[in-house]
Amino acid sequence: MGNAVQTCIEDVLEYLNETYEDGKSPKIILMYIESIKKPQVLLKNAQELIAKGCRLAAVKSGISDAGGRAAASHTGAMLNSDMAVDALFRKAGIIRCNSRGELTALGAVLQHPKLNGKRIAIITHAGGPGVMLTDVLTIGGMQVPRLPDELMSDLHNELFEGASTANPIDILATGTSEQLEKCIAFCDKLEDIDGIVVIFGSPGLFSNIDAYRVIREQQNSCLKPIYTILPSILNAKEEMDQFVDEGGVFFEDEFVLGNALLSESRYVAPVVENEVEKLKNEAEIKALLKGRKGLIPTHIGFEVLDLIGIRRPKNKIVSTESEAIKAAQKLGFPLVMKVVGPAHKSDVGGVVLDVVTVDAVKENFKRLIGIKNAAGVELCQMERGLEVLIGVKKEPGFGHIITCGLGGIFVEILKDIQYALAPVTRTEALGMIRALKSYKMIQGVRGKEGISEEVFADVICKVSDLLVTVPEIEELDLNPLMGHGHHRSAVDVVIKI
Repeated sequence: MGNAVQTCIEDVLEYLNETYEDGKSPKIILMYIESIKKPQVLLKNAQELIAKGCRLAAVKSGISDAGGRAAASHTGAMLNSDMAVDALFRKAGIIRCNSRGELTALGAVLQHPKLNGKRIAIITHAGGPGVMLTDVLTIGGMQVPRLPDELMSDLHNELFEGASTANPIDILATGTSEQLEKCIAFCDKLEDIDGIVVIFGSPGLFSNIDAYRVIREQQNSCLKPIYTILPSILNAKEEMDQFVDEGGVFFEDEFVLGNALLSESRYVAPVVENEVEKLKNEAEIKALLKGRKGLIPTHIGFEVLDLIGIRRPKNKIVSTESEAIKAAQKLGFPLVMKVVGPAHKSDVGGVVLDVVTVDAVKENFKRLIGIKNAAGVELCQMERGLEVLIGVKKEPGFGHIITCGLGGIFVEILKDIQYALAPVTRTEALGMIRALKSYKMIQGVRGKEGISEEVFADVICKVSDLLVTVPEIEELDLNPLMGHGHHRSAVDVVIKI
């Protein structure tokens, strides 16, 4: 949909959904989208069409950010409207493409039976194309597993000398249609293979009619999807035209098919959440935040965390040196001291770790209270563990986007975050965590204990529940959330309304 002055993409999807007839309506829907005016309408109808067996993919143009708004949180500074589109598509079950060529290639892949895994067998009669396709697939996260010699010995005896059955299976340029048929049928029976790619051009030795007939017959009879690359668009033009006339779908290039397969393999079925319930102590939370606008004072933010069940270290906000000394003696050492007021405390030198003496408390209080816009100094018990982040940004029209990733200063340096459109289910939360590049750190590496992903996901879901209760929240950061094992504690909180 280009100029959507009267009719927009949401209207089209709604029409396709309401008029859907099994066996008559299209199962594959490819979309070009310039604007999304009613995200919730798109979400509802896309999910319902997918539940009816449809497969959806789209290109979204107009993704560049003309400029950023001032953000109070790390999350707010990193997220933009295109990420909101990305999150919406994932929740809706729409596969996102970046060009028309990618969209049409994916559409061709979607015409095949669904690929239920990432393990591909490649059958070729030329080594180079098989190697190039293997590179594309494996670099992108799919597998071209080596096939066990003991299983392949019988097949190897059916091929000419010099052929390979390691995967890619290379039947050589002299390979016959009979040999091709045996290879396809053999791979279809292998439990360790989810899909098959056949690369068959024209070496100029014989007609390809019989080979292409075999491919079509096997596509109709095999249980696994069979994708075809026919690169000889001149030498085998007549045979290829006949292949298409008989209902065949083919690709000319390994790279194009490989990337389309990667797009399909990354597809995650949409999670349709149950009816969302607001927090039981909604009245207390709303009373606490009533009438507040802009950045919420830190101590109020911590009270919100208390009400939704997110643990935090014991702390005390003070405004004089004597109060700081008393608070330190009550809380116990080691301590963290932080300036209250500035949102990005590290940027202004407003965080001091491992404070272990009264003299250090005095010295650091004097410096922190002198920072511009300081409204006080917070002392809190020192927490140890892995620093992670949970953040929120409200995107106009879309609602809240929830993020997670490594926390502390790492979020700005590595920018390793995952995000989803709220409300977030536990399944979605776990998927976000496991998709992080730093997931191994969360699991624990080199003897260092990580944080339980179940505990991490639980906090994400608690934040999601808060957004349902207080939709006025514009931004929120728990950064860092310290964790080790099943212990977690929100060391800092930023909330903007």
